[in-house]
Amino acid sequence: MKNLSRLLFVFMLSSMVFPACKATKDLLDVTFRADYEADMDIVVTPDAMKAGINGVFSESATIDPLSNDKFAEYADKIKSITIEEATGTITWINKNAVLITADLNITATDMPSAHWVFTNEPLVQGSVFSLTNEAGQLDKLKDILNAQKVFTVTFSGQTDEDDLSLTFHTLYGTLVVANPL
Repeated sequence: MKNLSRLLFVFMLSSMVFPACKATKDLLDVTFRADYEADMDIVVTPDAMKAGINGVFSESATIDPLSNDKFAEYADKIKSITIEEATGTITWINKNAVLITADLNITATDMPSAHWVFTNEPLVQGSVFSLTNEAGQLDKLKDILNAQKVFTVTFSGQTDEDDLSLTFHTLYGTLVVANPL
């Protein structure tokens, strides 16, 4: 009976101590914002396959998740990544046009790619393209970030104008939780 009382005491004590250890460990969590951005200078050229004034373009940028100092510092200790913002913005354009169709792709070696399609969008300075998760694209980007893979963003498509130049700014804003233990 005495042994049973001690065993019961040990179980009660451990049930109080172990959750407290986890809570204590969670107190050491570090939360920070890690933004990944790239500017693509796009030159729209005449479409050789179609008569008329339509133009085509394709431009890429490479982003390394470890280029963010905090992300690199806690790379081995990351608990979670939340993508809070994913956009593309026309920050400069030499003349207004219409984006007939375009694809934005995010690719990384040995990872599923994220893909968005845009049609009939106005191209004016300040236009913002929201990159949603309707087909799991942001989940795929999150997987790429969790794997700490360098990724390529490619924006390509067709406009109703040629002789067009613009700057496309892409932003992926994340909230990262890491624990130094």
